[in-house]
Amino acid sequence: MISERTGPKLEGKVKSVNLITWSDFKRVDIRVGIIVAVRSFPQARKPAYRLEIDFGALGIKKSSAQITNYTPAQLQGSQVVAVVNLPPKQVGPAISEVLVLGGIDADGTVCLLRPDPDCDLDYTAQLPYRGVVNAAMSNNFGFGGHNSSLIFRRAG
Repeated sequence: MISERTGPKLEGKVKSVNLITWSDFKRVDIRVGIIVAVRSFPQARKPAYRLEIDFGALGIKKSSAQITNYTPAQLQGSQVVAVVNLPPKQVGPAISEVLVLGGIDADGTVCLLRPDPDCDLDYTAQLPYRGVVNAAMSNNFGFGGHNSSLIFRRAG
């Protein structure tokens, strides 16, 4: 169903039946962190790793992620994007505190969502792997426009 707010331009193009509002989206806390530990997770039903991710001021959070198409060496020290304000979830014997974001390509391979490698996230010498950013929605028309973009800013 197309709401009055989205208008007829999107009619027939919206595939999701579970649309969320901009208000819902604004409550999602999306941050960039650095993977500081990767461990095998043989107890998982589907192949997965147990990750420890450093989110700077938020500390190190744990996650279970089905990203075994990457090697631990590829993941260790890499930046990932995650939702950090979901409730903890029991995954087998582990608790997952954050949801690492990615997409699934045509052959079912998970592709991690990562920040642009050219971004300077202001990592400091005293705090290696602690360049945390906050996500915010921004556009010239205010919230609700379809030309919105996801902007990552340094956390203060």
